[in-house]
Amino acid sequence: MMYDLVMSLEGGLTADRDLVSKDAKRVWSYYKGNRPDVKKKPFDDIHDPKTPPTIDDAELHPGGKKNALNYAYFASKTPNINKLLSNHKAMKSWLKKNNISIEECADLFFDLKYYE
Repeated sequence: MMYDLVMSLEGGLTADRDLVSKDAKRVWSYYKGNRPDVKKKPFDDIHDPKTPPTIDDAELHPGGKKNALNYAYFASKTPNINKLLSNHKAMKSWLKKNNISIEECADLFFDLKYYE
């Protein structure tokens, strides 16, 4: 969801041209193969450009157009930011009412996800 949010707010998003974690690679592959609602525009190889405008020229990751990291991604719809903010405020209120810190929630989440 964060990728969608940034994509819509910033007008597009792309992977780092130098270093991409294994988890991020999975996200980009998911966008390329499973998100028809997201527009994908391939980069042109900066060392062997095929199109005149240089704005799409970039250092390519290995694999050319097969590699999901060699694309810029553009959201076709904007997440409902007001709903996200409303949910955030409601969660903060619930946590405060139940005397639970956000740090406790984060610790529990990561413990469940990574240590069990």
